[in-house]
Amino acid sequence: MPSPTRPTWLALLAIVQLAWTKSCPPVSSSFNINVQNLYPESAAWDPVTCRLYLSSIYNATLVAFNPYTHTSEIIPLPGISTFHPTNSIAYHANGIDYDAVSGEIYIAAAAATAFESTMSGDYSHANFTGPNRVLRYDPVREVFNGDIDLAPAQKEFQARNGDKRTSGFQDMAEDLQGNSYVIGTFGNSILKICRGSERAELWYAPEHYNATYGFGGIFSVGDTLVVSDTLSGGLVTFNARKEVPEPHYVPLQGLPQDYRPLMADGLFAPGKYGGKIALWSDDYNGTSVYGSHDGWKSAHFLGLVENEELTAEGGFTVASFDIGERLFVVTEFFQVNLPPQPKASWSTVDITAAVDGIIERAGFGEGKALSS
Repeated sequence: MPSPTRPTWLALLAIVQLAWTKSCPPVSSSFNINVQNLYPESAAWDPVTCRLYLSSIYNATLVAFNPYTHTSEIIPLPGISTFHPTNSIAYHANGIDYDAVSGEIYIAAAAATAFESTMSGDYSHANFTGPNRVLRYDPVREVFNGDIDLAPAQKEFQARNGDKRTSGFQDMAEDLQGNSYVIGTFGNSILKICRGSERAELWYAPEHYNATYGFGGIFSVGDTLVVSDTLSGGLVTFNARKEVPEPHYVPLQGLPQDYRPLMADGLFAPGKYGGKIALWSDDYNGTSVYGSHDGWKSAHFLGLVENEELTAEGGFTVASFDIGERLFVVTEFFQVNLPPQPKASWSTVDITAAVDGIIERAGFGEGKALSS
């Protein structure tokens, strides 16, 4: 029987859904966000303040967007949103996650050099030495509650792996107790930040080191962590309750012969599907949709929502989020040279009908077994 102080996954989901119902009017169509040089990398909806929070990758700032008034507030990250004389910045603002337990927004500020030095796909000049931090922001009080330096956990990884480094901390998810798990894309590490703590500890390091792009996105279903992994070409799950984490590799069943998901910049489980649907943000192809009836012991490909118009303009599909029961996709326009090209308007596309249609055509919503 669960502890009365520890919410179950279904109870937590009910709390979030109640917040949707009580607090926020619906947003029922695509919209634009007009912020100069926003270059959004990730986004999360706060159902209490009814604001969308986005990371501005090259400005290393947090942006709060009101979809009802179409106004935005730029929130500098303390000690991070500071430009160098070359008009570049030491950090990239990457992952954004809303924690339903604490009501806080988590922001990953990762070393810019880790991504800039590997953007070409040539890892011979990879630089994983820069700073990495995770911040916690209270959107109700509008204050930062935490600023966690990831360097000690990185050093622990380095000591365990013969001086090899991990970096690229670009996404996170929380368990039922409010502990946060931060994935390192280069080195496939996971760091743990206990609820309310100012310290990150190394929670998982793989048995075999690989510096290339691996873990890309993470979400939690109860105390199950689900991670997208470019290296294995599928998902990896972990039980957050275990002191010694053990990876379980989950192949993607039912993939078409002409499609393999590529680099995942985000992995998201929309609340309205009860943790049974995952949206994999495939940088190059769009949003691939996966389903599981067994708590992600298996995963089935259901379909792909292409991002054709924005991809044709040079955009990459990097994240998805929900506002109530509507689903939206975030598109990034990565810049090889900085400062970035001036850009003032950013399209956020409603993909609800497309995802619902894919699930319906697969018969997944009716609980039918899916063949591999």
